[in-house]
Amino acid sequence: MSKRLGQKIAIEFTEKLVGDVSGKNPPSVRGKNYFRPTGTATASSQYSSYAASRAFDGDTSSYWYTRDTGTQWIQVQFNEKTYASGFRWNIGSYPPNGFNVYGSEDGANWNLLTTDNSPNSTGWYAFGFPVSAWLYYRWEITSRHSSYLRIQDIE
Repeated sequence: MSKRLGQKIAIEFTEKLVGDVSGKNPPSVRGKNYFRPTGTATASSQYSSYAASRAFDGDTSSYWYTRDTGTQWIQVQFNEKTYASGFRWNIGSYPPNGFNVYGSEDGANWNLLTTDNSPNSTGWYAFGFPVSAWLYYRWEITSRHSSYLRIQDIE
């Protein structure tokens, strides 16, 4: 294989890189790996003790839950910029419908990554967006399939 001047090539690694590869590891390929975000989770509202952190704890029997009406959001702040090319969430009763996903450097200025709809059924559902790296990721729920909103887990 040859690479002419000005052309780019892409390499996908099938195994983890060994040694000091900081700054050299390419963003993951969409749909290949999901991970549980570790950072600070917050939300626009919560019902009782069903805090935003429950949507990122890896346990689908716990969940973030809100009874507030209108647009609601949940977000995670990482300790450093984190590459992502999509997410998946586990939904049970009271599922979201329409949603937007945003990325931000500062938690104040947001960049739209994708707009989509979630099905009106339970289980894991995956959604993609262009590869990017942000300090904050926010899921804004613009409509629901029922009166309340519940998200079991986000990866």
